[in-house]
Amino acid sequence: MYVVSGDKPSPDLKKFFVAQGFSAEQLENAFNPDIDTHGLTNHDISIIPADKAFKLGEVGYSNTMNHEVGHALTDECDAKGGPHPCGGVMQTPVSPRENLEYDSKFRRAVTSKLTLVPEVKRYTAVWQPSTENEVQVYEWSYQDYRAKYDELWQQGWRLKLLSPYVIDNEVRYTAVWRPSIEAEIQIYDAPYEAYRTEYDKLWNQGWRLKLLSLYVINNEVRYTAVWRPITEPEIQLYGWSIDALRARYDELWQQGWRLKLLSPYVLNGIVWYTAVFKLTEEGEIQIYGWYYDDYRAEYDKLWYRVGG
Repeated sequence: MYVVSGDKPSPDLKKFFVAQGFSAEQLENAFNPDIDTHGLTNHDISIIPADKAFKLGEVGYSNTMNHEVGHALTDECDAKGGPHPCGGVMQTPVSPRENLEYDSKFRRAVTSKLTLVPEVKRYTAVWQPSTENEVQVYEWSYQDYRAKYDELWQQGWRLKLLSPYVIDNEVRYTAVWRPSIEAEIQIYDAPYEAYRTEYDKLWNQGWRLKLLSLYVINNEVRYTAVWRPITEPEIQLYGWSIDALRARYDELWQQGWRLKLLSPYVLNGIVWYTAVFKLTEEGEIQIYGWYYDDYRAEYDKLWYRVGG
């Protein structure tokens, strides 16, 4: 969460907008009461000072960030909620070229703070035909998740999927369990060194990775992992660029290795990849960093290729 006190942007807020492609001059101008903001384009910063505030329509969400207060609209921002270079969008927008009255509550909010809140949470999921039971929890704190885990363990449930993520600088857990009495060992929110120590210890005891998720909090990569008792070989790569990963993948493919787990994450604006390979000669197709429309087109093409 990024907060601005008074009429100056915080260092964190500056970093955010620089990452979005805005210049320092644009950011400073957005908070300068002497700058006329009525002529903003969608290439300008999308924040205006309190004394230039406009009446806001209903807040919408984008694939980037949503501005809770203090969001200046531009003529070209999408009213349907699509992402734009302005860094966020509004629904039922009011044109910034109209010098409308502003709400006094809104003015006080902008004067006291400006908060950027993350986008609305989205889910990507794949189902397969099955009548197996499962239990799911969504967006739980670690304490609540752990209590549920311990409860379900006694009832004969084991993890099937585990997806931790960070929101408001707090790790949240979405998990799915399946009925099983198989043993498993987990580690949560661990830095690489602690994770690696546990991995090496469990490797010698006959445990291999079952689930692996990485995320970034406070600019540090964290590991959540689950192991199961098995002695099959596996190869891991940690924090590789796409080019390095791709080269190594092609090399391992020729040797009969295929992806078992893949966990990309973003650090300092760059996507990094952690991957685990297993020995098998089954086919697989991968794509990396594609937009949804391109991914969907490829999905549909591959679906019909195998007669789905």
